[in-house]
Amino acid sequence: MKSWKFKLGIVGVFALGLVVGVVGTGMFFHYSYSEFSPTRPEQAARHIMGRLSHELNLSDEQKEAIQPIVMDAFTQMRQLRNRLTPEIEALMAKSSERIKQHLTPDQQKLLDIHNAEVLERWKRFAGPGGPPPPPPFGPPAPGARPAR
Repeated sequence: MKSWKFKLGIVGVFALGLVVGVVGTGMFFHYSYSEFSPTRPEQAARHIMGRLSHELNLSDEQKEAIQPIVMDAFTQMRQLRNRLTPEIEALMAKSSERIKQHLTPDQQKLLDIHNAEVLERWKRFAGPGGPPPPPPFGPPAPGARPAR
């Protein structure tokens, strides 16, 4: 009788550790990357400026000089992305048709779903506020679906 209680206790401790780890990691990423909004590029610029300031030990004068450059880069990236969106869509459609030749009908449907999700994310982040930069060496943006 004591043996099963001991084993159950060990399993319970591991399960609790797993739950705490998953919840803690989710909270960390939520609060760490919640400032990246597709409609507020200044939030991403502020994050990048904070990292640059910390990593490069920037003076106040350097921060003042660099911040407009970072914002200008976001504006130019947004414009470039908006210009390229129709070409990206056409390329994806052409590539998708070529890929479908090698897939089963069920796989073709899954590819269509995958492509629709990719295009939706592309358009959402290329929208009026522009794309946020991806977190450097980090996980995908909150709400992004993991790769299959």
